[in-house]
Amino acid sequence: MTERRVSYIAGILTELGLDEDEARRRAIAVTASVVGYQQLVATGWDPRVDSTDRMAVSLLEMALGRA
Repeated sequence: MTERRVSYIAGILTELGLDEDEARRRAIAVTASVVGYQQLVATGWDPRVDSTDRMAVSLLEMALGRA
């Protein structure tokens, strides 16, 4: 499942113009961040922000250098 997530995000980043190696590095960072964030919330941590979905969007924006 993790590889599918990483590959999916890397594919999107590649389509947006990043070279394949950089897209994969950023996809790994995004995937690890989202999974880690979800784990924190699942164990009771209150992030005091909108939602996991919004966090995922923020992480993708950072991966694209837009944040």
